[in-house]
Amino acid sequence: MRPIRCLTASACVTFALLATPARAHAQRIPGAENVAPARSLFERALAEIDARRYTPAVLLLEESYRLNPVPVALYNLALAHRALGHHHAAIEHFERYLTQSGGDLPAGRAEAVQNALAQLRAELATVRFDVAPTPFAVNVDGHDAVPVDAALTLDPGAHTVLVTARGHTGERRELRLAPSERYVFQTTLRAEPTPHPPAGDEARPITSRWWFWTAVGAVVVGGVAATLAVALSSTEAPVPGTRINVEAITAD
Repeated sequence: MRPIRCLTASACVTFALLATPARAHAQRIPGAENVAPARSLFERALAEIDARRYTPAVLLLEESYRLNPVPVALYNLALAHRALGHHHAAIEHFERYLTQSGGDLPAGRAEAVQNALAQLRAELATVRFDVAPTPFAVNVDGHDAVPVDAALTLDPGAHTVLVTARGHTGERRELRLAPSERYVFQTTLRAEPTPHPPAGDEARPITSRWWFWTAVGAVVVGGVAATLAVALSSTEAPVPGTRINVEAITAD
């Protein structure tokens, strides 16, 4: 079994599945058909990490872990997310790595991961909300978020935070949070104007107004007069029993 390179020399681990697949994955994957593609994806991910292309490395490691969920993939996912500044994702994958490894770690690895977790948690930024009225809703970077005790922890960096409340105009802020920053989102949302129903004569339906029916009557009378005028001006020979006898009318 040859060693596999990781993000740093001190983080280098071996792809344990290839040596002990039964112990590592017998209950997770029925068969070894996923081992080869998982290893290929894993090695491609390490090449991306070496080139400091962490985003494609994350995608490759996620697919490798989906095929063969070994702890080493979680460990390297945590390292890649940390390099990208994704503190929450790095914390999640380090914690899963410790849980899934079950204490079977290289010497000093557990302590190093615990130290990394402590640093990542300390660098999380906090946004505390002092917003009126309540209740209000929070959206961060296009995703709904639920503050705990009126606060959210966010990765350091740029975020778009939107606060809304029913019947009020929302407020959006573009934040750039430094590591460990404590930011207070304080605001009083402006109430939206309430539309008032029309009063007095304006509230009456149009069909209840005298001028509506006067206009309708004028249109009807005008239509009848126009129809009769057309009939009287016709020069076609009358057909008895089917149309007006123009000659008889003009003779009178």
